[in-house]
Amino acid sequence: VTGVQTCALPILIGADGAHSTVRALLGVDFPGKTILSSIVLADVKLAHGPTGGGLTLGSTRNEFAFLAPYDRDWYRAMVWDRNHQVPDTQPVDRDEIVGVLARARGADLGVLEVGWKSRFHCDERQVAQYRHGRVFLAGDAAHVHSPMGGQGMNTGIQDAANLAWKIDAVLGGADDTVLDSYHQERHPIGKRVLLQSGMMARSVTLHPRVARRLRNLLVPRLLRIPRIRDEVAGSFAGTTLRYGRRAGESALVGTRATQIPLTGGPQERLTELQREPGFVLIRESGRSALDVIDLHEAERSDSGPAVLVRPDGYIAWAGDSADRSEWLEVLARWTGHAGAVVAWASWPAEARSKSKAR
Repeated sequence: VTGVQTCALPILIGADGAHSTVRALLGVDFPGKTILSSIVLADVKLAHGPTGGGLTLGSTRNEFAFLAPYDRDWYRAMVWDRNHQVPDTQPVDRDEIVGVLARARGADLGVLEVGWKSRFHCDERQVAQYRHGRVFLAGDAAHVHSPMGGQGMNTGIQDAANLAWKIDAVLGGADDTVLDSYHQERHPIGKRVLLQSGMMARSVTLHPRVARRLRNLLVPRLLRIPRIRDEVAGSFAGTTLRYGRRAGESALVGTRATQIPLTGGPQERLTELQREPGFVLIRESGRSALDVIDLHEAERSDSGPAVLVRPDGYIAWAGDSADRSEWLEVLARWTGHAGAVVAWASWPAEARSKSKAR
């Protein structure tokens, strides 16, 4: 739970997990349901681990086993047995892990050692609103879902990144409605993650033989198509998600800017520039610096348009950097400071130079 306090704007952020005390004290419903019970997570050392590396899955009509390598012969295992459904409080037995692994994978993997282990159930839930006045919910306090696809950490971190710079902007003078965009942007993303992870969980645990055969036939074929494979991978990683845009805005608005090549070479990246807070204006290739205060600048090395990049790496505006009124209006909408930028830019060169020196 994080508190931000100023004399004018007290804010509380509930990032206190699936059993959020903040959410409970607000009296906010957490609608949804349990989709899988008695899932076991464990660290296992294997004598005969999967070849090829990466995530691997084995499943039957009644079991599944995920394996993710992380240190030589050690793997993080997630196993489930339809015929062994017990409460979360039931201790995990080594033989249970070994047995499910062998049945789901169709081979004895040679379990040498079992380290940390835990049993849990998987819920699919999301609050209806992420903002409640001056209280905001983020991460598992706002949404929980199946661990399938490993989307939980990225989703929670991006909740925090989206909310943090907007709070900073409002504390710095932006209109309070900027904070409304946290729910508007992140709630649809959370809903999509619930859908994606839920589909994976349900597909892995299919019981009818016909359904399993169709899954095994169709999914590998679809993932051989590069466009579909890249879209699925980007969606799960969170790198291809986009936020909404207003009517008439460029199609680039709401997309990530982090892959735009800059003229400084490989060592100059947007992520490096954003180590300092604030917006970044990336000019068109060959366009001279605009020399504005409180705004980072860079020049792109390809033929794309100028873009104004938010502190979380998403594009807020795209167009011709010479059209100052356009991007300054967008900057003002998000920060409330574009008027000062315009005023400063109109100062005589000598006065601006002295201001920079200070």
